[in-house]
Amino acid sequence: MSFALATVRLNSGPTPVLEAHGRHYVLSEVAPELLASSPERGLMNLFPRWDRVEKELVRLVERLETGETGVIAAPGIYDYMTPLQYPAKVVLGGANYYEHMHKEVGLPDFRKENGMPVFFLKPPSTSLVGCGKTVRYPAQSSKLDWEIELAVIIGRTVRRVSENEAASAIAGYAVGIDLSARDWQLNPKHPFKFDLFGGKAFDDSCPLGPKIVPSRFVDPGKLQLKLLVNGEL
Repeated sequence: MSFALATVRLNSGPTPVLEAHGRHYVLSEVAPELLASSPERGLMNLFPRWDRVEKELVRLVERLETGETGVIAAPGIYDYMTPLQYPAKVVLGGANYYEHMHKEVGLPDFRKENGMPVFFLKPPSTSLVGCGKTVRYPAQSSKLDWEIELAVIIGRTVRRVSENEAASAIAGYAVGIDLSARDWQLNPKHPFKFDLFGGKAFDDSCPLGPKIVPSRFVDPGKLQLKLLVNGEL
């Protein structure tokens, strides 16, 4: 039985929930021990020890199949907050879309296979925004850009590992959007003519959610992501 994790606004506060069997359960009511170490950290309690926690969640989902304890009404799209409140790092890998790099960013000779990966950070406490929320437009920018991304949630600390070992540390997946102020990022007045911090790290620049689906239920090679802006694909 598949399940997902989310954080919703309930009683004016962020509340971790488990979605399974077509119902939503308040995690602190059905499995308080999973949040006991630091309840205020919400779902962040689960991922540093995901290997063990996931097994407990699987058993919990089996027990909840016939129970009604902790069930709440299905959240509306505007009830969802960013799932993690807040992760230690938000690392993004750039230059993922060829057509975008060629046409919007203006790098006609870009070839990802021939270069180094492009990584950058967004500040977790100010850039993350929950699903369905309105974001604050960076008023100084006249060229706001958007890219849909597959968000990868890491479930344990890894360092200097192989590709396969890194993949085994993936706890789950979510959907994210990378908002960019292109005229800040590619400002000709910048000493290097390129500023990932100014163009990428502004407030509300990383919508994330609505939920985290454990990796055991996801084949990332078969996913299709679509982004519509004012109804246009």
